[in-house]
Amino acid sequence: MISLGFRRQRHGPYRTLPYALPMLAITKLRDGGLQNFADVSFLLGLADDGELAAVRSLAADDGPELAEDIENLIAIGKLEAEMRRR
Repeated sequence: MISLGFRRQRHGPYRTLPYALPMLAITKLRDGGLQNFADVSFLLGLADDGELAAVRSLAADDGPELAEDIENLIAIGKLEAEMRRR
């Protein structure tokens, strides 16, 4: 059997490629738009440390402005996730 690199996410039954979150986050931020920022914030709030490291690495390659945006969206996403758990 050929492995395509799929893995089960810890937040649900969805299957994603290991690099899907970093690429999705960067693509949505480059595209702009308020809903894209909200989507990225939500996704980053659910991400684990390994996924966040991958997103940070890809954002750093794009430049300091995007890296700063990512850090802000991670902080907002974590706050939102914490509020949802209450």
